Amino acid sequence: MRENLEDTARRELQEETGVSGLPVEQFACYGDYQRDPRARIITSAYLSIVKESDVSVEAGDDAADAAWFEIEMEPETVYEEDGWEKTEYHLTIQNQNQKRNAVILKKERTGLVREKYYVVKEGGGIAVDHAAILAQAYELLKGRL
Repeated sequence: MRENLEDTARRELQEETGVSGLPVEQFACYGDYQRDPRARIITSAYLSIVKESDVSVEAGDDAADAAWFEIEMEPETVYEEDGWEKTEYHLTIQNQNQKRNAVILKKERTGLVREKYYVVKEGGGIAVDHAAILAQAYELLKGRL
């Protein structure tokens, strides 16, 4: 309760992966009341970038299976409905041991006041709405490159 969000993000990154000293950036807040069936959870999502060869990931207790994954995301369909531009994405994360596929719907309204939501249509074995969080981070980073 007495920790700034950025400090929490850095501490969690270090505790769960053994990685420290990286810059972090908050890119979204997820707060739908039914996003996690266990309890009411609000997530401030952060991202960071590092070369895999520069760090050694050591899984922590809450992330006992932390691992590197390749990520791919391609838009499948784009359409307009009720004033929203909607894009459906196919998201794939995989490594040598496993492969997960999810379908994400991005709803976006542009203008002076903007709204953007990422919603999991098919989770593909990725926990709760984490596929939506990955999709939003991926799109943000891809747009900057």
